[in-house]
Order: sequence, then C-alpha cells, then structure tokens
Amino acid sequence: MVFTCRKAISDLINRLTSLTYKKGESQIGIEATSPKIADATGAKPHSAVEKLTIKEEGKDEIDQVGKETTWFGKMHAAFSEGRIDDAKRVFKEYALDEKDEIKLEENKAFFLYFLFEKGKDNTAISQLEELARSSKTEQTKHNTLTWLSFCFHDSRQTKKEIQLWKNAISEITSEHLITDSIVNLSRALDRDGDIEEAKRILIKRLTLIQEDIQKSKIYAALAIIEKSLGNNNLAVYCKDKSLEYDANNRDELFNSAYSASEQEIEEISISNYLTLLRIDKDNSTALNNLGVRAQEAGLAIKAVENYKESSKLKNSLAMANEGYLLLDAGFTEEAERIAKDASLMDKPHENVYSLLGSIAEKKKEENEKWDRLTKKSFDRQKQIRSYTEQIYLGSIDSLDGEWTLDTGESITLNSSSKIINTTWKEPIGALNPELYKVELTGSISGSTFSGRYKRKKESDGQYAGLLSISNNKDIACLGFVSDEGKILNIISEDQKDDFSLRMNKKSA
Repeated sequence: MVFTCRKAISDLINRLTSLTYKKGESQIGIEATSPKIADATGAKPHSAVEKLTIKEEGKDEIDQVGKETTWFGKMHAAFSEGRIDDAKRVFKEYALDEKDEIKLEENKAFFLYFLFEKGKDNTAISQLEELARSSKTEQTKHNTLTWLSFCFHDSRQTKKEIQLWKNAISEITSEHLITDSIVNLSRALDRDGDIEEAKRILIKRLTLIQEDIQKSKIYAALAIIEKSLGNNNLAVYCKDKSLEYDANNRDELFNSAYSASEQEIEEISISNYLTLLRIDKDNSTALNNLGVRAQEAGLAIKAVENYKESSKLKNSLAMANEGYLLLDAGFTEEAERIAKDASLMDKPHENVYSLLGSIAEKKKEENEKWDRLTKKSFDRQKQIRSYTEQIYLGSIDSLDGEWTLDTGESITLNSSSKIINTTWKEPIGALNPELYKVELTGSISGSTFSGRYKRKKESDGQYAGLLSISNNKDIACLGFVSDEGKILNIISEDQKDDFSLRMNKKSA
C-alpha cells in the first residue's frame, strides 16, 4: 500500500506579542492502494486509488514557547475551564500594566473574540465594533475587524461579515490592507453563494496592484474561488501562481504540491515538493510524498531513495511505504547487497555479475528518466503560470488574426464569439502523402483558451506497413499568447499526454 500524508497548516493568527493561536490543529492523510508491478503479460501498473482520512485534535492549542504563566496563558486556561470572571480579571490586570497603546488594542481585540467564542458573551461584538471605530491606526483597525469578522463567521452572520469588509474597503487607505480586506470579502461572498462577484472583485484588484505579496494573496484567494466554481485544475494553477510571488512560503509550497497531487497535476506537485526540500531539506512529509510521486511515475528506485531519506527522519509512514515498495519491487537494495557478498566468494556464478550490472544499469536509467521528468515539470510549471496570468490579465484581442504553423499551414482566429473552432491539415510524414485533418476547439478567457486538439487521418489510405500506422490524437489542451502577442502556445492539460504546439502571429 502507498500512503501520502499531510500535516495541514492550522489557522495561525499572529496577533499578540510572540503568541501563536492554533485553532483546530488537524492532520490529514491519504491512503492508496499500491501500484501493481507489471506481470508477465505486460499489464501496466494500476493508478493509486486515494482515500482521505482526517484526524483532528480535541482542543485548541497555544504555542507560547514555554510561557504558560503569562497573562495570555492564564486567560486561556480560565476560559477553557469556564472561569469567565477569572479570565476577565487576568486581562484587566494585564491592561493596567500595558504601556503600549497599540499592543493593548491588538490584545483587547483578541480577548474580546475569546469572550464571544468561549465566554458566550454576545456583548463582545458591540465592544469589538466600538474598538474598531476608536482604533489608533489602520493596522489595529483591520486587526479588530478581523476578529469581529470571525465572530460573524462563527455565528453564521454572513451578510454582516460581507458589509463589514465592504465598509472597510471604503474606509481604509493602506494598499496592502485594502487587498487583505478584498480577500476577506471574497471569502465571505463565496460562503454566501455569490461566487461570481467574489471572483470579479479579486480580478479587478489583480489589475491594480504591483506588490508581489499582494499578488500572491489574490491568486491564493482565486484558488479558493475557482475550487468553489468546480474549476479544480485552475484552482491548483492559481495556488501555484501565488507562489511565484511568495517563493519561500514553506507552508504554501507544501499545500500547493499536495493539492496538485490530489488533482494528478504531476508537474506542479513534483516542482513544489522539490522547491520546498531545497529550503527545508528535513521535511520528512515532503520527502515521503515526493517518493509517492516517483512511485506513481513508475520510478521504484527513486521512490525508495525518498522513502529512505524520510525514514531517517523518523517518518513512520515513509517506512511503511518503503517496506511495501521493496516487497513489490523485488527487494532491489537487498538484491544488490546479496550480489556483492556473492561476488566475494570463490568462483562466483557468472549470473552474479550480470545481476550487479543490471542493478547499476537500472539505477542509471531511472536517474536519467527522473532528471528528464523534473526538467519537464519545471518547464511545464513555467508555462502554466503564464497561462494562469493570461486568463486574468491577458487581452482577448491578442488571439485575433492569422497564425502560422511550422508546416506552413495557417489558421485565422476570431475571438468575438469567445469560442475557438478551426481546422487545418498536416502531413503524416515525409514518406507518406496522406494527410491528417486537425480540429482545434475551445472556450476563450483573457488571452487563453481551454479545449481539445483532435487529429485524425483523412482516409484509411493505400500505404501498407509502417506507413499506415495511425497516430490519431484527441487531447485536452490549454492555449495562451506569449512574447508580446507574437506566439500562441498550445500544451496538453495533462503532462502525460506530452503534447505541445507553437504558432507564430503573421505580421499585418
């Protein structure tokens, strides 16, 4: 069996001094049947069938770096034990001693949220509203509104949550806080069922911002919206695109890789696990999951390497994966050890040396395949990021006009209907005069389209032997304009189809 594990990132709310509040720490895992080794009939390995399992901790946790005796630790303990008056007293004592008015505002907002959630005190909402009105800075105002928004969210007052963030957007002047407020508004609209409006405001904001971290937040928010719309692949693309502007975000690198693996978008999953391991080489979960990706690609030895590295870091799931894989794959490492031991014996059988040679050859072959796969994954990731950007920022007019292929054939595209539906012919080969009929269809968004590339022989033909072998195609594809509108790139949506096509814009 193969297991992919995920330790989900909790809602980390860094509001107070050095404290971190974790709400609902969860651990998510994937259980999958192991790919079967091809038998003597040449049957291909079966794809893994994944089953989601979720384990949640029973209570909230506080990370205090050993500061359980601080006012916050005492307050949290009192709330958790139902001693509401004690919790109020602890905060009041802290407030009397706090000299930093800004920090006091931040901590009071957090206290009032606890008062609402754990103290069951509905007056906390009006107190948060008053605190927001009297805030000394826009940052503390936004901080207070965030806690107030949580109160509305917890009590399912979605309309009030929406209005809260609409008001914030009109009142706040700081660009990064406006972006944060728009992201929060989009999520509230999503929960309220107004998904198209949530998408519209995010795209509009994307056209106005320049700062990388703001772009990252917008694309991350678009990932949530696209998933709500059922566009699961595009949701993965957006989550990955957000990392282009926040490349060292370890949590989101993992989340993006994991989401991509769920959608079987191998190139993004592999690329982001590899990137994560470059900046977090001891991430045992990423190592384990990269091993699963290698195994799914049929690279058993490369999978074992990752499982072993993860196992060294005490990852029991990787140990299980390694054990099952070695069993199914024929104990590769054990075979090598036995073969080396045998080679030291007097007059070893010649098959011992053949075995050693075969193991070395297999390792070399898989290393070369892995190198090609990782390079291809990074190349594909770059193309998908361009495609994702052009969905939202590209001009539909850039698709219009005449485009030429390397074969000399040309097609004309017109975006007015927001539909692509065109055909052309391609030669089958230099020694075969027959032709393929090619059909390209799709729906346009920005300066991109998604659709299908279909290629079929025009006739059965009269040419026997190898010349008559059909190479018909029917591939889901993505298209996007690049190089300042001069190139139309068409790539397969699934990396496994291994298809790409470039067209050049014919100058007027």
